[in-house]
Amino acid sequence: MLFKHFFKKRYMKRVAAKMKSCGKDYYFGRFHSLKGTQYMTLGNKVVFDDFIVFTAWDNLNGKRFTPSIVLDNDVHISDYCHISIVNGLHIGTGSGFGRWVTVIDNSHGNVCYEDMQKSILDREIVSKGPIIIGRNVWIGDKATVLGNVTIGDGAIIAANSVVTKDVPPYCVAAGAPARVIKDLRPNQQPQ
Repeated sequence: MLFKHFFKKRYMKRVAAKMKSCGKDYYFGRFHSLKGTQYMTLGNKVVFDDFIVFTAWDNLNGKRFTPSIVLDNDVHISDYCHISIVNGLHIGTGSGFGRWVTVIDNSHGNVCYEDMQKSILDREIVSKGPIIIGRNVWIGDKATVLGNVTIGDGAIIAANSVVTKDVPPYCVAAGAPARVIKDLRPNQQPQ
């Protein structure tokens, strides 16, 4: 048991050393894929559970990008999440993801006839913009967050939702595409 603990701490220190910056008291489970660590800045007490795909891409299909990933303090990413960034991602303090959450700011091509004529691998990688997730946000199991979206502080994204537009602070959003179903701010009605 002592050897297992020793090797786990050593593994986590090696991962942290690859990051652009990494705070203290972090926990890294076994990553399924970890790429672009030089573009990742992590705060204190960041937790990654097991089998997570966590990637920042600076070159895809010959196109160059300058990704930036910032996770503030006390962020928790649960098992099997998939994070793929070519533009930017910022997750605020105290936010967390359920299992199988997908956060991706890029896609293979634009949604147009010309791009649909090409093989997936021949389509240009495009990003609509960065993803900003505020403080104390909860994103439920199997939800998907797409590019050029801001999720406000204290928001809740229901399980299986697909976030394609901004979600105001302190609101509950659900559905595919997600829409506000409850506004938790005093004297507010759903939008």
